[in-house]
Formats: sequence, structure tokens, C-alpha cells
Amino acid sequence: MAYCTHADVANFLQRPAFSGSTTPLADTVTDEIATWEAFIDSETGHAFDARTITDEYHSFPTTMRKFGLFEVHINLNHRQISGITALNVWDGSTWENFVSTRTEGRSADWWYDATDGIIFFRGIKPFINEFAVKVTYTYGDSAVPADIKGACIRLAAISVVANYHQQMELGTGALIPMDNSTKVDTWRKQADDILKRHTEAMFVPM
Repeated sequence: MAYCTHADVANFLQRPAFSGSTTPLADTVTDEIATWEAFIDSETGHAFDARTITDEYHSFPTTMRKFGLFEVHINLNHRQISGITALNVWDGSTWENFVSTRTEGRSADWWYDATDGIIFFRGIKPFINEFAVKVTYTYGDSAVPADIKGACIRLAAISVVANYHQQMELGTGALIPMDNSTKVDTWRKQADDILKRHTEAMFVPM
């Protein structure tokens, strides 16, 4: 699911649709959109469509082991968790997949907070601190938020204007003079403000 389309960018720039005979090409704009989608994910620490993370390693803070807490937890690198495929725990010699060998539930062996991306272990828990857990899970939103779509459109539009800043060719061969330096600065600020609102806080174990 793309965050926006080349048609969205054309509408934003108030120009005819991109195609296989325009400058830039529709495929070129689509590639720019994909680049900016990756940038948005990196900047916010989140995905706005479904993504799968494989074997994400986690360690337990020493303080959790020191005080012998009955329930300990790890914070995943992402939130909005739609499912955990594997929860492998190192027992000192082998990996045990809690998804298949243990019971999930608030009053059982383990459970997770899908909204905030936190996995809790109750009673039965890893006894090794460093890199004791590796998790495979799916996260992300089911629909792209309107403001994220707007940010992606603006960032892709900036690329189009930057690469074709003197003129853009229409399908008819006509040329449009381009002088959008002020607009580009405004678009970038608007996009950055949107991304700041969606940026994830990263938990660092002590």
C-alpha cells in the first residue's frame, strides 16, 4: 500500500497527469515516492502499512533480574503490533518459541500490549539478560493517515521540482517554467512538522 501515488503528486503540483511520455515519467515519480516512504518510516520509527520484522533481538535490563520481578517485559522497536509469529527465548543451550510452547494471556505465561509494542513475561521468563529474546512480528497501520499521505506527496513533489526545477514537460510537449524555491521550503517544513508528530520514542534498557 503506497503512501501516495504519482496522480496525487500531479494534482498537488496542479499539472497534468504523469505518464510514459511526460517529463518526468510516471514511473520516475513512483520511484521517488518509494524512496520517501522509506525515509518517512526511518524518521518516525513506524510504518503506516503492514510490515514484518524478523528476529529482532532484545536484552533484559539488569534491574529486572536484580529485583526478581514476577513480571518482566521488553519493549519492541515498533508499536501497533498486529501479530507475533515467533517469540524465541534462549535457555542457555537452545531457543524455545513461547508462541507454540507456552500459554499466552494476562494471567498465563506471556502476553503483549499491541498498542505500545510491549511483551510481558509472567513467572516463566528468560534467565539470561543479554540478547535473550528474538521476536518476529508484524506491525503498522491498516490505513495510511491523511497527514502522512500529505507529507509523502509534499516530499515527492520536492524531488520532482528539484530535479526538473527549470521546466517540466507536459504530454503535449509544452514546457512550464518552474520557480518554486519558496514553495519547496514551505512544503518541507510542513512535511517535517507532520513527521515530528508521528515520531516514535525509542526505549533504551538500562
